[in-house]
Amino acid sequence: MRSDRIRGRGEEMKKEEKTESFESKLKRLEETAGLLEREDVPLEDALQLYEEGIHLHKECEKILESARLRIEKLSAGEEK
Repeated sequence: MRSDRIRGRGEEMKKEEKTESFESKLKRLEETAGLLEREDVPLEDALQLYEEGIHLHKECEKILESARLRIEKLSAGEEK
């Protein structure tokens, strides 16, 4: 039953990926990490959670990099 919920989260993640905010993705990443810390998670579920966590981490990094570049661009405009 738990495996079905975890698989469902992965499918749901793909659908919402484009419209989800950074804060929402970060919250889901924190929830995923919390689930991984539990000792009662079966191995297959843990692997799926880990995969989801890696994906969320990369998405958050992309958003942060984009924000950093925007800030640099705005800051460069102020120096002129």
